[in-house]
Amino acid sequence: MAAIDEGHAAASLRAGLEEAMPGHHVAALTNLLSASFDRAALDIEGGGEKDAIRAAMLFLIDRVVTSPS
Repeated sequence: MAAIDEGHAAASLRAGLEEAMPGHHVAALTNLLSASFDRAALDIEGGGEKDAIRAAMLFLIDRVVTSPS
């Protein structure tokens, strides 16, 4: 079941990145962001500050998908 969930999550993340960043190769970025989500979950589970971790993830995602002006 975990393999199915991981495959679906990765596919969803990749699809979202492709939509947000047309014309970019997003395979490596998908893997890196997926690892970031995993690490954030581990940090929260380990007692990390949930709001700070959430804010950091939102910042990271925003920077990745927002085109420079």
